[in-house]
Amino acid sequence: MKANITILNLGEIRPADIILEYSIKDMDGNIINYKHETLAVEIKTSIIRELKVPEDTKIGDYIFYVKLTYDKHIATSSDLFEVVLPEEVPVIRVIYILIITIGIGIITILIISQNFLKKKMIKR
Repeated sequence: MKANITILNLGEIRPADIILEYSIKDMDGNIINYKHETLAVEIKTSIIRELKVPEDTKIGDYIFYVKLTYDKHIATSSDLFEVVLPEEVPVIRVIYILIITIGIGIITILIISQNFLKKKMIKR
């Protein structure tokens, strides 16, 4: 899960060192994954951060939660996202790919064998 996080320094101290915490939570508030870091923010910073959604995560709604702490001030933000089943490759697409691959293989074998026969006939 990727998140584009924009941080604005509205204070007078520049740069300001902040603690940035971000996590994936289920709808009951349980943390699925978590990271934190310290950043220096001049006026405005936009960053992209990524958290892996574990393979065993159940299908459903989750929250990407961000908490920023500076001195005694706290700011939070969150966004809702959904975990869904991965897209399955349609069977017909797999069949087409197999047919094309086999066709290319047969054409390659025919070209190689024709070149081999031509070389053999030239040597005679």
